[in-house]
Amino acid sequence: MKRVLRGSTSEGEELRANFIAERSVTLVVHSPLVRARETCEGMLGYVSATTRSATDAAAESEGGRTPSSSASEGGGVAVSESGLLLEKTPSEWVIPGGLQALDDRIQSFESWLASQDGHSSVAVVGHSQYFKRMLGLNVKFGNCEVWQVDFDPNW
Repeated sequence: MKRVLRGSTSEGEELRANFIAERSVTLVVHSPLVRARETCEGMLGYVSATTRSATDAAAESEGGRTPSSSASEGGGVAVSESGLLLEKTPSEWVIPGGLQALDDRIQSFESWLASQDGHSSVAVVGHSQYFKRMLGLNVKFGNCEVWQVDFDPNW
């Protein structure tokens, strides 16, 4: 089951200093969009060494492919970038049936996440509309807001 345990905002420096260690995070995965990469690096101190254009990332997400892994590792933390985490696209907003494409992308990401053996604590950095849909919330996340979620791939 996807269950939100706690939602709160945190100061960036405090979060950066403690988040990874306190939660025993071994995998960080983020959207390829600049604002998510900058948030990931600024708040967590990690960002994928792999950079792709937004067009390449969108093509990846539309094809339902798994995230691109980078060779980035530091302090036992693996880092990946995924086009599946792109924010809700204009076609997903306005075209009838467009939400199915977003739901498919979310399902592909959840399947990939479930396949990450050896990573029981994962930090995911993405976009508010994506997470709102993924978690079935009525509100979207605030800017740089931190949520802790229990993920059960069998839900």
